[in-house]
This record gives sequence, C-alpha cells and structure tokens, in this order.
Amino acid sequence: MEPIVGSQVRHLYEVERLSIRQIAKKLRMARKTVGRVVRNERVMRSYPDSILRSYERLIDQWYQEYPFLRASQVYERSCLPKSRPMPSFKSSPDGPRLLPPS
Repeated sequence: MEPIVGSQVRHLYEVERLSIRQIAKKLRMARKTVGRVVRNERVMRSYPDSILRSYERLIDQWYQEYPFLRASQVYERSCLPKSRPMPSFKSSPDGPRLLPPS
C-alpha cells in the first residue's frame, strides 16, 4: 500500500473519527485492509522476485530485435543449451519461422 493512502486512512480514523467501515466505503478499499492500516499491521504481502528477473534484459533485447516473437519462442530460446547456437528467425507472410542452424 502506498504511504499516502495509509496516512489518509489514519487521518480519517484519528482526526475525523470515521469508522473503519465508513473509511473503506469512502476510499473504496476493503474493510479488512482499512482495519489493518488502523492497527499498523502489514497490509501488502511481499512477493518474491520473479524467476524471470535475471532474464529481463535478454528478453527485452530479443523483443527489440524481433517484436513479433511469441512467448513459446522466447521459452524455446531460453531453454537451449549454451553449446548450441542461438536459432535465427526469419519473417514470412505466415509469421516468423525458426531457421535450421547452419
């Protein structure tokens, strides 16, 4: 949760004396979330980093070179053993084709 929203919830609760239900309705938030903010409990769950985080630059580079790549092609490219050369793609009217290694 953003700090601005948290401070707004605490202001409505402590200064304006609104109930948790009223605050939730006014800010269009879940009542449980407002309650957690008021009680200073952790509101948002922290998620672990994505497995793709280390591949983001490489995938971005692929999409800059080949903006038509499908997710399955990105997956195939990323799963190739390092000893094999990277496949090359050729554009055709039917869509991109994977060319055999030369």
